Amino acid sequence: MFKEGKTERDEAELEQQKAQELKAEQDAMINSAPPPDDYPSGLLSLQIHNITGLELQRWRKRRAEDDDDDDEASDEEETGESLPSSYCTVIVNHSKTFKTRTKPQNAKPFFNAGCERFVRDWRDCEVFFSVRDARLHEDDPLLGIVHLPLGDVFKERSQVMGFCPL
Repeated sequence: MFKEGKTERDEAELEQQKAQELKAEQDAMINSAPPPDDYPSGLLSLQIHNITGLELQRWRKRRAEDDDDDDEASDEEETGESLPSSYCTVIVNHSKTFKTRTKPQNAKPFFNAGCERFVRDWRDCEVFFSVRDARLHEDDPLLGIVHLPLGDVFKERSQVMGFCPL
């Protein structure tokens, strides 16, 4: 009932599946271990996914009657003219290496942007993520900054994902 060629294909498929599972297991082991001290240089891959909860401080106080009308509407705004047009810059070892696109007037901008840079020694490398507000006819004000010394980041693992507060 079964053809002889079918068992050979099944065996080949089984071998391919075993090889894929072994590769996935090896990758998981490599990512969960800290980078080796014997090899301090390599490629640093950075990915910026999104920012949540961006807002600007109001420097001028508005009149009380204006605030009464807009209290409910302004609490949950995601887009609008009072929100920043943000972008991120990545600074590796005190040199600007990457800048994302500007996301106009959004409290929760999605960037999904990344870059790769060669790092001579990850133990002494520092990475800064800065978020700025793009303004016409003004210097772009700094909304927040995150400082990540790679020696501290890579103590436990060689691949790290997480949220960083500004």
